[in-house]
Amino acid sequence: MRIGGGVSRGGGVGSAMRSSSDVSPANSRIVDGASENKDVVSVSQTAQMVAAAREMIAKIPTVRASKIEAIQSQLNSGAYRPDSEAVAAGLMREYMQLSGY
Repeated sequence: MRIGGGVSRGGGVGSAMRSSSDVSPANSRIVDGASENKDVVSVSQTAQMVAAAREMIAKIPTVRASKIEAIQSQLNSGAYRPDSEAVAAGLMREYMQLSGY
């Protein structure tokens, strides 16, 4: 049924009225000829983003406290010297995976 246009089967505004025999007693939905109205579920874009974020978080490896403490100690003493090429390669690899390349 279209709003403001009557029933989609060609009748005017007056044909939008239906008898009680057109209503299914099991689910009280109006039946349009041979086809029955279907329930539709839609999820907001925000909910889709939250679900995607949860999936990504679930893939994050477990934090290794000992590794973090070792790097923090090196940072504090000035001995931490990361390999800039390895860091750049890792960032590019991650970007390529996330963007679908």
